[in-house]
Amino acid sequence: MVELTIVMNCGTGTYETETFEDKKAFERAIRNVQIGNETVITFTDERKRFISVSPANCIIECTELKR
Repeated sequence: MVELTIVMNCGTGTYETETFEDKKAFERAIRNVQIGNETVITFTDERKRFISVSPANCIIECTELKR
């Protein structure tokens, strides 16, 4: 599980998600965007909200959570 803090020009959001089991899984998702396989990162947070973010337009901080 990771916590993602996403900073965009419209504000900041913090999300906890099990979509990425650890930081390395999130890094793989970022790499898929970098090489052109994907255009956005998608995940479902702990409140069951589906989130779709373009990493080209924001700063994303990833922190691994231990539960």
